[in-house]
Amino acid sequence: VLTALQQGKSYMVHAEGGKRDIEPEYIKVNGDTVLASFKGPITSWEIWGNNHKLIHKADYTEKVKGILTESIFTKEDSYLRFVVKSDKCTLYLNPIVRSVNGKTSGVEKLVPELNQLKTWLYRLVVLVIELLVVALFLYLWKIKPFKR
Repeated sequence: VLTALQQGKSYMVHAEGGKRDIEPEYIKVNGDTVLASFKGPITSWEIWGNNHKLIHKADYTEKVKGILTESIFTKEDSYLRFVVKSDKCTLYLNPIVRSVNGKTSGVEKLVPELNQLKTWLYRLVVLVIELLVVALFLYLWKIKPFKR
């Protein structure tokens, strides 16, 4: 499963009753050009890029039996994602990430950094709020003790 995910050989399907009626036929990357072919009763397709930016979209008034689409990576695009829809399901393909000789352009260097100051300030604020809530409960309990 992990190998298939790493090779981009998986996609998400959102379908009525869990049954899909469209599927990818092939996706080929040649330089900056991406060719994609899908089969089934397609009603629309979209290509999404950086920051959830819609790059291309096509809606069909009648169902199309299959489509072949082409997209070109621009200098600003670090990835493209295809979304293909029918009346009964939607396919969300894995993003196609720009790379140079199999190395992504800096993505592998993105490692989250721990901000010690913000972390401790957050913890302190949470502790103060918890102490205030406990103090409020103790105060209210002493004013109105439970009757036995």
